[in-house]
Amino acid sequence: MSDSNSICPNHPSTTIRPMAQSGLGAGMRLSCAAGWNQTEGDWALFLRSRPEGCFVAEHEGRVVGTVTTIDYGGRVSWIAMVLVDSAMRRRGIGRRLLQTAIDSLAHCESIKLDATPAGKRLYDTLGFKDEYQLSRMAVAAMPEVTPVNARIRAADEADLPALRALDAAAFGVERPEVLAGLMAMAPEYAVVSEDRGGGVTGFALGRHGRNREQIGPVVACDETTVQGLAVALFAKLRGAPVLIDVPQRHTAWLAWLRGLGFAQERTFVRMYRGPNTYPGLPEHMFAVSGPELG
Repeated sequence: MSDSNSICPNHPSTTIRPMAQSGLGAGMRLSCAAGWNQTEGDWALFLRSRPEGCFVAEHEGRVVGTVTTIDYGGRVSWIAMVLVDSAMRRRGIGRRLLQTAIDSLAHCESIKLDATPAGKRLYDTLGFKDEYQLSRMAVAAMPEVTPVNARIRAADEADLPALRALDAAAFGVERPEVLAGLMAMAPEYAVVSEDRGGGVTGFALGRHGRNREQIGPVVACDETTVQGLAVALFAKLRGAPVLIDVPQRHTAWLAWLRGLGFAQERTFVRMYRGPNTYPGLPEHMFAVSGPELG
């Protein structure tokens, strides 16, 4: 494991240290400067999920970079929020932050992340491999949507065990802290689908963003169910700017979103380091939680 106060080799006055609660404001400052969508609640969720795995780069007493990690039970872990102040880039800080995060996850079987095309060049050099492609779909103002014939209702905390089971099957491992955190931050966006016996067959969650509302994860067994979940959730978002990150394998679902006015804004590549022992069932993951959470 890397020394948490280690010196960045390409810039000797820059150190890496644990983020701690005091680093939340600096993280928010960097994500705002980059135009990212995170809120203070998102940053608090990262730090709460794994405080020992969140780090900052500090230069002359000022935070100039961040990275966060989440450990999903030692089986799959997640790296995100690799941010470096624009004035301090190309000095090896991002690589050092990423290596510190990787070292902190040495006990985990597999490390994953969602890479931008620019970031992928760095991740390739550190042993990450491609898993699948994602499209970020966005709409400037959610239109009115037509109801579909589906058994959908609002979700609450009593549904979390069912959501955990469905999410674990689709994602590959359980993420109880993430699901509970997302539901707590935006309970009005939580919806589930049911079978005739009242069993939960799918769900959708969302969260408030700094710039736009974000949908995900969305887990369902088929296109009809996912459209029902989406319509129930989208009805709460009429007129709002919305984004959703969708695995590109779901071509019919992507076409349906385009029919509502969504357009592809950017792409990501889901990548993994180490054995991909827990790939889950991507065919049931119709929207991921975002590059921050997997």
